[in-house]
Amino acid sequence: MRSLLQDVSLTFTRYEPETEDEFYRTVEGATTTFEATGSLQPFRRGTLTTTLPEGRKAEDALVFYSNVPLKSADPYESTPPDKTTINGREFEVFDVGDWSTTTIITNLSHYKTILLGVEEGG
Repeated sequence: MRSLLQDVSLTFTRYEPETEDEFYRTVEGATTTFEATGSLQPFRRGTLTTTLPEGRKAEDALVFYSNVPLKSADPYESTPPDKTTINGREFEVFDVGDWSTTTIITNLSHYKTILLGVEEGG
């Protein structure tokens, strides 16, 4: 039987923080591309405790369950979120729930990631 966490494979891009060179010019951070296999589900309002940003609808979000720890934006490290493209639309990691160590059944360890569609021009 195939695991529920191996339903779909998505390619993500991770961005390293910007730095400054010796002349104080901003240097873009490196990017890394990797695949994550998991289960992609619709975001159902009322069944999740995650609150979306103001003005965003449940239709703008998806839930991705996987064994891969994805990263949301980190304002302290100045890193943007991991990003992926689904059906031609760009999504970024909005929130990550770590369920990798909170279950006694080891094969149920996972991360629950909220993916938020990137708005046009954003």
